[in-house]
This record gives sequence, structure tokens and C-alpha cells, in this order.
Amino acid sequence: MAKEAVFKFSDISFTGSLSKIERKKMYGFTDLIITDPEEKVCEFATLTEDGMHILPTGSSGIMTLNSQGNYINRNDGKVVDAKGEEVSKVPSIYDQDVELTKVSSINEYLDMNVKAIYQLEVSENKDAILAALEEHKLFHLIYNYRADYEGDDAYLISNEEEVFMIVGNKINFEYIGLEEVVIETDSASDKTEESDDFDFGML
Repeated sequence: MAKEAVFKFSDISFTGSLSKIERKKMYGFTDLIITDPEEKVCEFATLTEDGMHILPTGSSGIMTLNSQGNYINRNDGKVVDAKGEEVSKVPSIYDQDVELTKVSSINEYLDMNVKAIYQLEVSENKDAILAALEEHKLFHLIYNYRADYEGDDAYLISNEEEVFMIVGNKINFEYIGLEEVVIETDSASDKTEESDDFDFGML
């Protein structure tokens, strides 16, 4: 059974699960399979810089090192911001009720860098959330599938029948300004120069 999250706005509360909308489900997809002359399927591998060793898939990993180059367990480290202050984890939407907020401007949604789209399968109070979206158009929330140090921006929208969640990151455009550059020209002198340069013998 799919996980369900509880969403709240004002006096409305509803429960739903997420179903990811993928292009390959809508339009289909193709797989490129590479084979050798004997029709055996080739597998991806990495060649070391010295050219002496071949590393097949699964033979390498990632580790965390301190400033002295010693291995440290990731659970023993801590995440800090630019000021050196420890950052708390953003909880998963499944760990607690999700608070929805109204969006002041649709530009906030239109300026988003979209990462994924989900259909929200509402199991209760679907009519109430559809009515709320009809009135307010958009709701914003912080989306995290699992607890992490940074959540994604997400917006709930509807097509009057179903509810969708658009997940991504807000892009804050910085307005620089617009300077009007005016170049003054003497139109009379331009016409004179053009007539002087014209050679009727070319006709």
C-alpha cells in the first residue's frame, strides 16, 4: 500500500498518496542494448587512470574524509550553514501533518525549476480540497520524501477533477534594471551622405 500524507489548510484536512507522472509512462520509451560479436550483452565499466584496471559496476563507492584525509562515518558528522551554525533536518511529509499556505502571486509558481510532477490520490475530503483550490488556485508546501537537510518547494494545483503536486525549486530572479540608451543622429546629414555616395552609373 502506498504511503499516505496528511495535508492541512485552515479547517480543511485531507489524506492522500503520491503517484509520480513520468514521460515514459505517457509516451513510452526505448532501451539501447549494446552487444559484442557473440550477441552477449555488454556491461558498463570504468578504466582506471593508469589504464591497468577495469572496474565493473558496483566495484567503487563514496566515502567521507576529514581535512586530514581520514575516513569518517557520515553519522558522526554534522551539517552547518555558511555561518557555521548547525542545520536541523527538514522532516518527511510522512512524519507529520503538512501545512499548506496560500500563494500571493502566480509568478512564484511560474518561476519554479520543476523536478517532478505527482498526482495526489486523495482518499478523503477530495471535494473540500478541490473547492479550496478552485478558490485559491495554488497552495505551497515544503516537500521531502525522507528527512533531509534541505526540502524542495512544492505546489498543489488542480484541473477541477484531480489534484497534482509540482515539485522543484523557486528561482529568485534579481531585477537589475533597464537603462534606455539614446543615440542622437542628424537625419539631414545622413541623407546628404547617402546621396553623395550613390553612383547613378551603377544603374
